[in-house]
Amino acid sequence: MSEAKAEIMAARAAVNRTQEETNEIKEKARKSLTEAENMKRQAELVVNQVRQSTIGQVAEEVARAREEVKAVKAAAEIAVRKAEEELARMRSDSNSNQNKATVAITLAQEKIKKDSEALKSYKLQARIAVKQAIDDAKQAERRSRPDTP
Repeated sequence: MSEAKAEIMAARAAVNRTQEETNEIKEKARKSLTEAENMKRQAELVVNQVRQSTIGQVAEEVARAREEVKAVKAAAEIAVRKAEEELARMRSDSNSNQNKATVAITLAQEKIKKDSEALKSYKLQARIAVKQAIDDAKQAERRSRPDTP
């Protein structure tokens, strides 16, 4: 029974570790999104500076800013996609670990039930054996006594 309890505890610990890993991935994704937003703001600042520059520089600055925005947007999309992929992988791993834990818990519970039933059976057999021994002892005692009126 203690083996089953240990299996249950191990399964629960695996689920907890998976949840912690999922939370870490979520936090990484949030940081990546924040970083992308910061980069976007910086690009927007560049665009605003371009608007304030001379007409000759405007076209050049706008083109450069657009490229920077595209690069930032592409980097942000890559970061978000990677974070989403990692989160999906972690969810899959979490589901897998949870399924394994559920199976382990179910098997442990079945083992506990089986062991409990076996213990009940052994207890009943022991009671029967003790009763039989007592009955045999009583019969032997009766046989050993001479008949007395």
